[in-house]
Amino acid sequence: MIQRLDEDVLVSKLTKFELLEVVKNQKEQMNELKQEYTKYKNWFENSIDGFYRSSVDGYFIDVNLALVKMLGYQSKEELLQVDIISQIYFDTEERQEIIKQNESDSRKIHKVRKKDGTAIWVEDYVRKEIDDEGNVLFFEGIIRNVSEIVEAKKIQRVLLKISQQGYKSEDLKDLNEFIRIELGKLIDTTNFYIAFYNEQEQTLNIPFMTGEDFEGDFPAEKSMTGFLIKKNEPVLIKSKEFKKLIESGEIELLGTFPKVWLGVPLRVKNKVIGAIVVQSYDDENAFTVEDIELLNFISSQISIIVQRKKVIQENTISKEILRKVLDNIPIKVFWKDLDSKFLGVNAASINEKHFKDENEVIGKSDFDFYDKKWAQKYRNDELEIMQSGVPKLNYIETQVVDGKELLYKSSKLPFYDAKNNVMGIVGTSEDITEKVEYEHKLKKATEEAISANLSKSTFLANMSHEIRTPMNAILGYSQLLQEDDNLTNEQQENLKTINKSGAHLLALINDILDMSKIEAGRINVNLTDFDFIEVLKEIEQLLKNKATSKNLELDFKVGLDVPKIMLADESKIKQVIINLIGNAIKFTNKGFVRIIVENLDNQTLKVQIKDSGCGIAVDDQQVIFKPFEQAKKGGEVIGGTGLGLAISKKFSKLMGGDITLESEQGKGSTFTFTFNYQQGKKIEATEEVIAKKVISLVPEMQGLKLAIVDDRFENRDILYKKLKPLGFKIKMAENGFEAVELYENWKPDIILMDIVMPIMDGVEATREILKIANGKHNVKIFVVSASALDSEQKEVMKIGATVFIKKPVIFNNLIFELEEKGNLKFLYKNNNVNTSFKEEANPSDISKSFKEKFIEAAEEGDFSLLQELLLKLEKESKKSFKHIDDCINEMEFENLIKWLKS
Repeated sequence: MIQRLDEDVLVSKLTKFELLEVVKNQKEQMNELKQEYTKYKNWFENSIDGFYRSSVDGYFIDVNLALVKMLGYQSKEELLQVDIISQIYFDTEERQEIIKQNESDSRKIHKVRKKDGTAIWVEDYVRKEIDDEGNVLFFEGIIRNVSEIVEAKKIQRVLLKISQQGYKSEDLKDLNEFIRIELGKLIDTTNFYIAFYNEQEQTLNIPFMTGEDFEGDFPAEKSMTGFLIKKNEPVLIKSKEFKKLIESGEIELLGTFPKVWLGVPLRVKNKVIGAIVVQSYDDENAFTVEDIELLNFISSQISIIVQRKKVIQENTISKEILRKVLDNIPIKVFWKDLDSKFLGVNAASINEKHFKDENEVIGKSDFDFYDKKWAQKYRNDELEIMQSGVPKLNYIETQVVDGKELLYKSSKLPFYDAKNNVMGIVGTSEDITEKVEYEHKLKKATEEAISANLSKSTFLANMSHEIRTPMNAILGYSQLLQEDDNLTNEQQENLKTINKSGAHLLALINDILDMSKIEAGRINVNLTDFDFIEVLKEIEQLLKNKATSKNLELDFKVGLDVPKIMLADESKIKQVIINLIGNAIKFTNKGFVRIIVENLDNQTLKVQIKDSGCGIAVDDQQVIFKPFEQAKKGGEVIGGTGLGLAISKKFSKLMGGDITLESEQGKGSTFTFTFNYQQGKKIEATEEVIAKKVISLVPEMQGLKLAIVDDRFENRDILYKKLKPLGFKIKMAENGFEAVELYENWKPDIILMDIVMPIMDGVEATREILKIANGKHNVKIFVVSASALDSEQKEVMKIGATVFIKKPVIFNNLIFELEEKGNLKFLYKNNNVNTSFKEEANPSDISKSFKEKFIEAAEEGDFSLLQELLLKLEKESKKSFKHIDDCINEMEFENLIKWLKS
């Protein structure tokens, strides 16, 4: 500031030089002031805020261009003529309040009027300039346009209210109305709606619309809203463009034609779910591009609300489902906090404690329901689980319920919050007291059943042994007698009857044992490659004579697509078919038995056995497949054990098939047998084995040592008489102990060993003998026993026995096993070593008596007698009758009769 100097002082006190210096300083200060004023003026004129100086009477003294522009005037001069209080302020009191406020006070935001009458929001910073006496000389102020800030805050408040209401509101219609009212504070919402899109149905639903009446769904395809959803972007369109879309056919007019239409899509996870729309029917400028952003904000809020409501709804449903699941689980389910206080329980827990609801449990602990001892144990378990994080699963614990100690199977595991901190435990407890008691009873009952079943198996095995043992003697001596060439025909017939009866008795025993094995689950499918067509031929030859003897037509029809070679259980298939055909022949007195074989899909064969027999009553059809049940013919049961069909049914099931029956009493029956098979491998052709009468051991094996061990004299005697003539040196023992001594002293090469014997059984004797042999002596032990116990058979074979042969012993089978497993060699009747027949004989070489015997045996189908006659004829005539031999082996008995008569 320039210091004012009294002129007299300058003159009186300053020298000329000093005076010149003062003048120079004053000029410099004036220049500085001019520079400051220029800077101020530039700042004043170029500021974006409005600057002014006004008089006390309410007129502008000076204003900058920013204020002129802000208030919408053309020039400073025009604004200087304006009455501030009446023309700028909407409320005259607001001006007075602004003038009175101190510089340190917070600035009040208020509205001022522009020249065109519209309002803007401003902040007014005012400073008073006063003289030395305190009188106001003028006002200086800065006006800042804060309309955008105010508008942004307004939008924020609207959005916040909409968002908050979204969390509160449960009714979509109420929410729509709330949005319309709040949004109306920002833009015109006279005609406003929110539409939801059904993608599957391609329709729109507008739950609430202002300005128009509309209900229900409508197709989205040709609507303006559908057009918006298809574009998946905001659309602001005025009447001209709207009309073009209608004319082009892209949309159709629904409702009143708008002057302007604005819509933005509603999206959830980038998928359009609808649209929010405002439209005006009278003001084309009602909406601007800036409003798109506003609607986008609202749209995002609505989308969040919709998504949140969907999640809440899903969670509610999930909780309800979970609650229902938990309450319908018959075991206790509970969850506790870190202090082992209950957070919740299911219905089973409530019911066990006789509570009304879970509120009687929540917030309490086990100490409120159990003795301290038990409660502390449960608490310790839960602390360990929560601290270690390791679940404790399926452990047995004791709980006291209504004063009783009960057994529970429990599981407890920790549950965690979002930060993986343990929040408590979830547990289950199942009362297994009755279950454990039941299991104890079941175990006892099972043990008793196993014991009873073992007793049954043992009984059946013993019965089998006791029957097979005398049968071995009967059939053995019968075979010995049949070798006598001096027997009469009647004697031969009697022996055949003995053999047939014995074979029938053995078949009955085998049926009973098979049924016992099936019930015990000890029958398995044994898959082998075999010629199915040959099996059918064998069955036909086997049963043809039975059918012929009853004047029945036995007819086999085999489909062309039936495989010749297959992989299946040959033995069981053969047994089932023989049983079914045998039954058909048994119960048919006239007419036919037809066998039809067809190949079905999926490698399944169907064998149908049709007969013209007596048929089976409906009541009997329900029981014939049960063990020991038989159909009745003429009120009487016809032969057998009643096990054949039961066994056949079980076998068919084992082979993936079944046996079904169609029958009408008096008109015959049809049994259908199905089974599965696999493609078989080609079977290598083998030389046909012809049963021949053994004469002796080959010369180099004569004198081979053979021991017979059996506690029954007749069994030893039969084997001795059969084998001694073949050239064996034979010694015998009556029990296992004698057998071991015999082996130690004599070292036989072959031992025929029985199992069930006194003092020492055959299993233990076999073990001791092989122990003594110790690999130094290659003794072969052939177990020959009537024992039916699989355990004994497996045990003796596991020890090291060579082969197991069941009694009664069929001599030819024994010879075959001695050759195959014992590596022995024999001479046979027509072996070249013994004799050979060079000359092929003719029918004329056979005497009349021999022919009559052959024809009679052939008509009866007596295979064994024909073989014996052939051996006797060749022995007497010294000629070969190959044609007869072939006919016998192929069972072509009719051809044999024709040849003999030619």
